This record gives sequence, C-alpha cells and structure tokens, in this order.
Amino acid sequence: MTTGNACLPALHFLDPAAISAIIDKACGLLMTPGIRINHHQTLDMLHQNGARVDMDHNMAHISPDLVERALKTVPPAIALYNRSGRETVRLGKNCLSFVAGSSAPFILDADTHHPRPVQTDDLIKFLRLSNHLPHLQHANPALIPADVPEKVSDVFRCFLALKYASKPMAVGMSRLGSFGVLKEMLAACAGSEKEMQIKPRLTFACTTRSPLTWDESAAQHLIDCARCGIPVRIIPAPISGATAPATLMGTVVQHTAENLSGIAIHQLANAGAPIIWGTAATVMDMRSGASLFGSIESKMINVANCRVAGHLKMPSYALLSFSDAKRVDAQAGLESISGVLLGALADVSMIGGAGMMESGLCQSFEKLVLDNDICGMCQRLAAGMACSEDAFANGLIQEIGPKGNFLATGHTLSWARSEQYYPSSIIHRSSREDFINSGSKDVYSTAREIIHHLLADDEPASYREDKKSNLVKIMSAYAKRCGLEYLPDQEKMKSIN
Repeated sequence: MTTGNACLPALHFLDPAAISAIIDKACGLLMTPGIRINHHQTLDMLHQNGARVDMDHNMAHISPDLVERALKTVPPAIALYNRSGRETVRLGKNCLSFVAGSSAPFILDADTHHPRPVQTDDLIKFLRLSNHLPHLQHANPALIPADVPEKVSDVFRCFLALKYASKPMAVGMSRLGSFGVLKEMLAACAGSEKEMQIKPRLTFACTTRSPLTWDESAAQHLIDCARCGIPVRIIPAPISGATAPATLMGTVVQHTAENLSGIAIHQLANAGAPIIWGTAATVMDMRSGASLFGSIESKMINVANCRVAGHLKMPSYALLSFSDAKRVDAQAGLESISGVLLGALADVSMIGGAGMMESGLCQSFEKLVLDNDICGMCQRLAAGMACSEDAFANGLIQEIGPKGNFLATGHTLSWARSEQYYPSSIIHRSSREDFINSGSKDVYSTAREIIHHLLADDEPASYREDKKSNLVKIMSAYAKRCGLEYLPDQEKMKSIN
C-alpha cells in the first residue's frame, strides 16, 4: 500500500466480504438473544432511544439502525497529550503506538527468577522506567501492589501514574465510585475540567463480561467517560472455547457484538465522544483449562477484531505482546514478537501487553526492556519503505557506477539514520570478539544493566507545586474516606492531611 511518499506493508487478514458478514451477524446477536446489561440507567437510556428492553431480566435488544447511528458519530482519530500538555500520540489509521500491560499482581524477581507479590515501590520503579523507554508511547500503572488495600487500589495506582509518569496513560478501574476521584485528579493536573477535556491525558479501559454482558461498574464507567470526554477503550475479553465459541471466527463475531453494544451505549451518552475498539481475546487450552495469551490463535482473533475496527474507521487497541512464558527466555521473545509484528502489519493503533508474562499474572522489568526493542523494530516495519525520487537513488547509482562505493556520499549520511532502526544494547550485533570483551552477557543480564543505568540518576519531571499539592490532597481525602491514614507512597506520605 502506498501512502504519500512511503510504501506501507499491510496484512489483509479479513476480506471486505468477511468483515461485512461478521458485522451483520453481530448485529443479529444484539437483537437475538440481545445483551445483558446489569445497570438500569443504561437500560433506561437505550429504551428511550428505541431499543427493546426487558427490565425484569436486564436484557436489551439493540437494533441495527441504532448501531448504525452510533457508528456515524464515532471520531476516526484521537489525540493524546503528555504531562506538559503536548500532543505525543495520535490513535487512528496508520498511527501505531505501544503500551505496557496490564494489571499484574506479581513481579518477576530479578535475582530469584520467581514471581513475588508487587509492592508500591515496584510500581513507582515501573512507571519511572516506562518514562525512559522510547518505543512505549503510553504509560500504564500495570502492577497491583499487595501493600495497598483493594478498596483504594484503583485510585492509588492512577494517582502514582499521574505523579510519576510523563507520557499519556492507559488506565482502568473496576470499583464503582472510583471514577469521580480520577476525574478530579485529572482536572487538578490539567488545571481545569475544560482543559482536561481539550487535552486528554489518558485512555480508560471498560471491559465487557463475555458472553454478551455489561456489568454495573463497566456500564457506568462507559457513560461517565463519554460525558466528560475521556477516551475509552472497550475491551471484550472472550475466551474461545469457554466464554465464546471454539471457532476463531465465532469468537470474532461475538466480540464484534460486544464492542458494538458498547459503542451504542457510549455514543447515546455523548455523540462524538472519543472511543477505541479494543480486544483482549484468548483461546482456552483444552488440555489444562488455561487461557493462552501467547498462542498464535489468540493473536489471530485479536488481529481479526482490529481489522473490523479498521473497516469501521475506528482506532483500535489489542493485547498482543503478552506471553505465557514463566521466564524471560526464547518463548517470551517469540510470543511477544509474533503478536506485535501481526498487529503492526494489521494497522492496530495501540498495542498493549509489553512486559507481561505468565498469561497476565506477572510483569517483568527485563521483559519490558526487551519488548521496547521489539516494539521499535515493528514500528520501523510499519513505517514501510520511502518511495520518493531521492529514495530511489537512481541518479546516485548512475553516478557511482559499478566500481564505486556509497559509504562516504552525502546521500548515505542523510538517509542512514532514518532508514535503519538502531536497537538498544540489549540487541548485540557486533563481532563475537566484541561480545566476549563486553562480558558475553545474555539478554536478561543486559536488560538488568539497562534498567540500573536508566534509573540510577532518574529525576522524573514534576508538576508545579500547586498542582502536585492538589493531586496529593485529592488522593489523601479519598484514602481517609476509605478509613486509611497512611499509604505506602515512595515519599512515605508520613500523614495524610
């Protein structure tokens, strides 16, 4: 595919006829059997807009016309802003970005190579490290600290992300009542609620419960995001063979129905509000009962789901760099790159899961560093080959001729940096002699050195003192409402006043 002065590689995973059939069948499912929505406010809104609703059984039957109206108001691209208020990410066609994932309760201990429960200091270190990894365009509070009570964990993780991360963020919350505190913190950091809407800092994950169900908190958060202009990622997570059909295409059809239902709800709440078509589908291993995040079939389903999004001219998100590996080894690398590579070729806007292992239970700093380079390589692939006259270099080849050398030409000097991807030191490409002289370190050892170097003198940029103070006050007040006087922040927050 040629766009402008570049030839972009593309993976046409589903043809237009197949995508149209998927959408038609998904719309049929929204009528029969319909979708269960355990949230009466959402059911009321659907009923008022023409959907057939059974309040006694929490069922909504959404017509194709209602879905079509919603799709017409979905924006095709979304801009995201960093801590300084500068646009650094755009989600949409031919815009590729990466984020760590997702919400792991364990961290792979660098010394023992075994998982251990996450502590708050681990999450702070993770956020600081993410600031330095250039091919992860989003930050994510992707660890769940065990030293924080569950009732404040959602808000506290977002608080730390706002405090320590400089990039646009990807977050999610499961508890009702948490969203208002997040909104208050975002407005405090932006300077006002209006500025928060004009320059959105994050995307918010809303996850359906397969098959064909919206639970109360997810439905409420979907409406809340729409009404205050926070970009939302709808993320169905069907398990093929368990909570979805065993056929990959059947899972795609069900996933499409779940996503379309969310789009209808979201756009009825606020037409034109920013929304992202997401996917976290997996297949079940019938031998063990495990959900296989690293399997090629899971990646196929997620890529197919995102091709449906492309057909509908929507930004897309997919968990594609997850691995089922238990160590940072060859399996971890091959499962990450297979997903990221497919996603890059399929024009997925936002690829998630960097650093994740053990089917989403465990995060690894070392794998995060390795995945950063995998993302960089695949981003270079997605950028394609320049096809301008200067790139063809026909005149230069004529000038140099059969016996010449291109090394010292100005053309080489001007093109070499942009044409090639230069990885970090985790990828060793020089001679064996250089490899031996540098200590013959494997990928894991080199990743540990990179982490130590990046964090040694790290001084993350901070908000102005007044914004930082307001952020802490909001978090402190919420903690007190939950009965907590202290939280294990890096600064120890000696008291929450």
